[in-house]
Amino acid sequence: ATVMGRVAYLSGVSGDALSLAGDAYVEIESSPLLTLSTLTIGVWVRVDFIPTSGRVGLIDHSDGYSLFVHSDGSVRGLVSQLVGEVSSGPNTINPGAWHHVALASDGNEAWIFLDGVVRDVGTVGTPTPSDDRVLIGANDPDMDPPDEYFTGELDELHIVAAALLEVCAQ
Repeated sequence: ATVMGRVAYLSGVSGDALSLAGDAYVEIESSPLLTLSTLTIGVWVRVDFIPTSGRVGLIDHSDGYSLFVHSDGSVRGLVSQLVGEVSSGPNTINPGAWHHVALASDGNEAWIFLDGVVRDVGTVGTPTPSDDRVLIGANDPDMDPPDEYFTGELDELHIVAAALLEVCAQ
């Protein structure tokens, strides 16, 4: 992984958390191992502010999977060519507070969890092989530089090639 821009490390949920100031992100180079349709992404998130419009990227693998904080105060996720997004619901992310966000998929369905509670379920489409890099704290691996930068802290990020629903619900 490569850190792009200025980052800091602050006290997190467990040890130090990665603090992104809205102009930095982490890039994980493209790998066939990152093309997943069965997966679990888990991360502790503390947003500094909710965007006034649009969204900011927590994690993005283009056509593979993504998590974004939207201007309505929700976290939304996509897996493969998901038929629609899965959403935590509006006004569920509070600036300055830690939230555990998880996105899981068994290849047929996707679930989004917020603070251990399933918030939404959606149907996953056909996986699209992608040679894109994975971005943490930004959007659009196809652009250089990317956009929609996240401002806040991220802690304990995990990407696992299995649908670990029981872990998400803790």
